Amino acid sequence: MDGSPCTSAGSMLALRNGDSRLAGQLSELLTTNPILASVYEQLVAVRAGFLVGFETFDRVCGATVFGAPTVTFFISEEMSFHVPQVAFLRPESRPYMIVFPRDAPNGVPCTYSGRLPGGAATGAAGNGGGGGGRPGGAAVAPPPVRGNDDNDDDDDNDDGGGGGGEGPSDPTPSASVIVPGDGSEPDVIEGLSEAEPSPTDGDDDDVCFPASAQVELDTGRTVTMDQLAVGDNVRVSADAFSRVFLFTHKVAAGSFPFVKLTTASGASLTVTRSHYVYANGKMTAAGAVKLGDELELVGAAKCDIITATSPVTETGLYNPQTLHGDIFVNGIRASTFTTAVEPRVASALLAPLRALFRATGVSTSALDAGSARLAALLPRGASVY
Repeated sequence: MDGSPCTSAGSMLALRNGDSRLAGQLSELLTTNPILASVYEQLVAVRAGFLVGFETFDRVCGATVFGAPTVTFFISEEMSFHVPQVAFLRPESRPYMIVFPRDAPNGVPCTYSGRLPGGAATGAAGNGGGGGGRPGGAAVAPPPVRGNDDNDDDDDNDDGGGGGGEGPSDPTPSASVIVPGDGSEPDVIEGLSEAEPSPTDGDDDDVCFPASAQVELDTGRTVTMDQLAVGDNVRVSADAFSRVFLFTHKVAAGSFPFVKLTTASGASLTVTRSHYVYANGKMTAAGAVKLGDELELVGAAKCDIITATSPVTETGLYNPQTLHGDIFVNGIRASTFTTAVEPRVASALLAPLRALFRATGVSTSALDAGSARLAALLPRGASVY
């Protein structure tokens, strides 16, 4: 660390993200450290492969002591994500190493990135920069974090699988890490690869469900979208429910174009063409779904073949955001994300609002009418993931 070798006989327990022991190891930290909870939530939401290391003995590296149980995330996925109040990490700066020291003020982590192929990384921008590409360069020094965040175990999307990424062997700060000096979000997100054009690229950002679409609450009651409220606990999988923390559309009046997907069993989902549903096990824009594709159902059948797609006009535009990231509508699994904004970027931008809701129960109606101007500045999602 900072060029100093580690001299103590430290020991680390490393678990892949699919390991059944991981949730138990992280449970207390997820409820007490909102930054760690946000990082974990983003990784799980996109089904990223990663490792989480837990120091079991104090590790001494020069003047730096990583006291047990310091937690370290090792991420090699090609993805962008937001470490709240610290940095927006770009794909080209991978692999990442995010270290949550035991006694860090306000739970703020140190963020490192590995050397890139073909050249060494350079010092990070913002306070805490430097390092000049030397091994074990200085960590990003973030501004202080304010607030707290409670995490609900049943709200996390824990079904993400995949192998864990390998941790970086020689972490070094990278110029690809942005540290906003005032604690604000970066104005421009660079380095994110452009998604393949979607068949819905001609649509506007009206990507939602109609007022008549139905969801199931944890009470067993079924309600329509125009009856659904922030704080309601809705079905997101066969055996889990998650709270609605925000609406990114909540428009009662007006008629809008939708596509109606009907399955062999008679189940149907009406949704805008740019909204993601789960077809053939993949997150797919509704406008890209084809006859013969399979949708995921909540019942015993689990999946059903699409036998008809038809354009329809319905009243209202509603897009509830769940803490989980998915939602079952009319008994069919859908995402809360759309092609209007690349899902990983959308999840990162919504992370502060998720944390606020968890900590205080407070939401906002600022996005009820949509956010077309903001969406136009951001990368669009692909048709299939």
